[in-house]
Amino acid sequence: MLSFVIPCYNTEKYIDACLASVCGQSLRDTEIICIDDGSTDTTPEILIKWRKRDARVRVVSQENRGVSAARNRGLSMARGEYVYFLDSDDEVADPAVMEECCRRMNESRADVGVGGAVTIFESDALAEQFPEFIQRYQIRHAYEPVMGGIQAIRALRRNKEWTVPPATKLFRRSFLKRNRLIFQEGYIHEDSLFAFEAVYLAARVQVFSEAFYRRRIREGSIMTGQVTHFNTLGHLQNLIEGLRFVERHKKEHPIEKAAVKSIIVSKKMAVDSFLQLDNHERSLLKTEMSPEQSFYFDAFISREAKLTADLEKTRRQPDSTGEQPAEGRSGDRT
Repeated sequence: MLSFVIPCYNTEKYIDACLASVCGQSLRDTEIICIDDGSTDTTPEILIKWRKRDARVRVVSQENRGVSAARNRGLSMARGEYVYFLDSDDEVADPAVMEECCRRMNESRADVGVGGAVTIFESDALAEQFPEFIQRYQIRHAYEPVMGGIQAIRALRRNKEWTVPPATKLFRRSFLKRNRLIFQEGYIHEDSLFAFEAVYLAARVQVFSEAFYRRRIREGSIMTGQVTHFNTLGHLQNLIEGLRFVERHKKEHPIEKAAVKSIIVSKKMAVDSFLQLDNHERSLLKTEMSPEQSFYFDAFISREAKLTADLEKTRRQPDSTGEQPAEGRSGDRT
């Protein structure tokens, strides 16, 4: 059995298309667990309609606790051999893909399957604003039939095909349970940490060229919305938890470059997001950080952010001849 876990929060505009794609799966031995996380729109009513329409759909409602809590609750309810986490504003790409990938994972005894995604933009304006998403989730290279987790991370990073969305992964449920892998609750960007931890610990990883799902780039999402101190806090907490994780598992998984690079990415994302904060958001960040977060912020983020800002300021200053930097000259614009 394959268990779909779908956290739902105020996605009345998209949930019909999401469930239509999932319920169209050829897999009959499937359960579709929808966790309504305190929606205030018509999402709950739409979910009830789908539950009446398809016996595979299970609906559970809870007070708003965030996407991680919703995913964790769905995972605790899952009975399938494999678990797939899908956001309610996205869609499964092809009804036959999941069946085939589960079959191949069963043959290879893989703990984690890694696949790609097709990007769909809600508007042409978003496509122009975020062109980096067009090919970000595609798997274009060939990989060993089965790899160890760190080997898989290394290979995917080398080919620039490592991605963090849970929906680019299929998980063997017994593997998640055995390693006590759950989503960290209370902050955003936590799925980056979950993806890293799961693949890192997996003894057997299989990479598929197929797209698992269609990822929707839309207005108002975490990916496209205005950067706030919550973004910086999320990346900072991923850095802290990543360091703890590697330290905890270094005996059975010696620290190597592939692991370190994943943690460095969290640091870079924290720095990048911090540099985009205005003074008000920086003040909120300082107020809301725990003592531990403040320590790691001062040790890893603050100094690098200041250095980056100083270098950018210097780069934009006229040189000794009085000329502006090349990108600042009007004649260089097209």
